[in-house]
Amino acid sequence: MTPVSSAPVEGVLAGKVCVVTGAAAGIGRAIARLFARAGARLVLADRDEKGLAALCAEIAAEAVCCDVTAADAPARVHASAIAAGATRPGKARSP
Repeated sequence: MTPVSSAPVEGVLAGKVCVVTGAAAGIGRAIARLFARAGARLVLADRDEKGLAALCAEIAAEAVCCDVTAADAPARVHASAIAAGATRPGKARSP
C-alpha cells in the first residue's frame, strides 16, 4: 500500500470545493493539507479560531470559525462553500 504522503494527488481535486470540519488540528488539518495539494478550493470549519487562522495562512482556504454542532453552523458552512464556488453537493470521498 502506498503511503498517503507519497501518493500522487496533485490536480486530482482541481475545480472542486471541499469542506473539512475539525480542520484546525489532527486528522482534519492533515486532510485539509492533502486536499489543498490536490488542488481543491477549501472551506475549513473548526471552533479553534487560532488554529484555523494558522492553517488558512499556510494554505489558501476560506475559514468558518464555528462549533459544527451549533444550529446555525451548517448554513454558515454551506454559504461559504457556495461563495467558494460550489454549485451542487457531491459524494464524500478522498482523492
